[in-house]
Amino acid sequence: MEWIYISPHLDDVALSCGGLVWEQQSAGLPVSIWTICAGDPPPGPLSPFAESLHERWQTGVETVALRRLEDIRACAELGAIYYHLQVPDCIYRRGDVSQQALYTSESGIFGKLNPEEEHLVDQISATLIEILPAQAVLVCPLTLGGHVDHRLTRTVVEKALQTKPHGGWELLYYADYR
Repeated sequence: MEWIYISPHLDDVALSCGGLVWEQQSAGLPVSIWTICAGDPPPGPLSPFAESLHERWQTGVETVALRRLEDIRACAELGAIYYHLQVPDCIYRRGDVSQQALYTSESGIFGKLNPEEEHLVDQISATLIEILPAQAVLVCPLTLGGHVDHRLTRTVVEKALQTKPHGGWELLYYADYR
C-alpha cells in the first residue's frame, strides 16, 4: 500500500518526518509527499507582510519556484515521489470578494482559517478525492503549531475521508514542526 504524506508547505514533511519517509522507501514501500500549498502567488502586488517575509528570506518573486526546486531535491534524497498542488501559501491568498490579503501578520497566520476561504476546504477535498489512489495510507499534520495552512491541510484531508468513508484510505498523523 502506498504511503502518502500530505504536507501543508514545501518543507513540512522533510523537516517533520523525513527520516521515517527515508526508512519506509528504503524498506521498499512506495512513498510520496503531496504538498497542498505549492502554488504561485496570484498576479498583482504582494501584501506588505509577504514582501517583508521575502526580504527576511532574501528571496523575491522567485520564492515559490525556488522552494519547489528545493522540495524536488529533498524528495529525491528521501526517495519519495513528489506531487505539488497549486494552492498558494496563505501569505499570498486574497479574498474572492474583497481581493484583499487575508493573512497580513505573523499572528494572523497562526489562527483560524479566514471565513472567505471556507470554499477552499471543499475545493481541495474534492481534488484529493479525485486524484488519490483507491488505497493508501494518508499521513497528515496534527497542526501542533496552529499555522493556518496546517489547519487547512488537516481539515481538507479529514473532510475527504468523511466524504468517501468507505474508501481504502487509512489516516495517520505526524507531529508537524511548525
